[in-house]
Amino acid sequence: MVSITGEPDIFKANNYGVRAAHAKMGDCATVLEQAAKIYDGGYLRPYIFRTFPLEQAKEAHELSQQGHTRGKIIIKVGN
Repeated sequence: MVSITGEPDIFKANNYGVRAAHAKMGDCATVLEQAAKIYDGGYLRPYIFRTFPLEQAKEAHELSQQGHTRGKIIIKVGN
């Protein structure tokens, strides 16, 4: 589990048998590279709330500002 909003609950992660880490802004590139390797290995399963085409980026941003979503909001660029 990778949190970008703060330190994750280590006890909760242990209960689910997963490792937890906090991605700090200064470490962002390094953490994302490590997360990509973990994802490619099939060990990371992100929850995607909704996907928007680039043309609907405004709507995606407005949805993100509501703060009521569970999971990631994706903006798809290109095909």
